[in-house]
Amino acid sequence: TNSTAGSIANGYTPSTHPLGYDTNWDAALRLAYAQLQSHGAPALVVFITDGRPNYYVNPITLANVPGAPGSPGEVDSTNHAMAAVNQIYGLGDKIIGIGIGPFMTNPSPPSPIPNGTNHLHALLGNGPPVTAGGPFNPNNSNVIVSDNYSSLTSTMQGLAGSICPN
Repeated sequence: TNSTAGSIANGYTPSTHPLGYDTNWDAALRLAYAQLQSHGAPALVVFITDGRPNYYVNPITLANVPGAPGSPGEVDSTNHAMAAVNQIYGLGDKIIGIGIGPFMTNPSPPSPIPNGTNHLHALLGNGPPVTAGGPFNPNNSNVIVSDNYSSLTSTMQGLAGSICPN
């Protein structure tokens, strides 16, 4: 469908759950792929997350499976989500990832690099992550990060403006 910048920027509902819930990028991206399969025109998936992935979908049983504890589980869960990303890309669709909050921007010891941003960038690739509020060109990067939720509306408005300039 045709979208306006306003409908894109205001078409989300923030979660009211407290921090600390499990994160399954694989399930979310599988759902996006299932919905896109019947879509005739190229689409844009805006993938918003506030956590590092620690669950994935078992491809045989379709059960929600926890990754191994700690960083290996995050890598494993990211790798499982890669199949859905490749399916979406195979349809000719684009994915923009937006990482929000401390799990995306705070480093995970011993690494000085924010682990959530690393996983999101590894999942989606294409250029260095962009900090929310900065200039964004979807041809140069497809990952945006912000340390706070209050920037999500302006981030979505900036994204919509860069994609739908009119």
